[in-house]
Amino acid sequence: MGRRHAVLALILLASCFGLGSSAEPPGAWPGHSWDRAEPSAVGMDTALLVKAREYALKGRGSGVIVRHGRLVMAWGDLKRRYDLKSTTKSIGVTALGLAIGDGKVGLDDAAGKRHPTFA
Repeated sequence: MGRRHAVLALILLASCFGLGSSAEPPGAWPGHSWDRAEPSAVGMDTALLVKAREYALKGRGSGVIVRHGRLVMAWGDLKRRYDLKSTTKSIGVTALGLAIGDGKVGLDDAAGKRHPTFA
């Protein structure tokens, strides 16, 4: 049952954010790298992003901020893997809640309904 929920969570993330849909701007989803954008070009405040990055760096991690499919800011070693454990549950349940609220998925939907290759 756990694997099925994990697969459904991944599908929901793709559904919520329109990954792979034709509604994406050209080049928005990265191949080997993200297209970049200045914060002001995507309606973000550079000073607030710098504060967010400085706060995040206190934990000595790495991260990115992406808006409208463009990389706006990055820090740390982006290739490093972290052991997140229960953090992924929070992200998955948030994505599921958003998808249910938007009517993109129902609690009784099978993963194969959203992504046939998983059936």
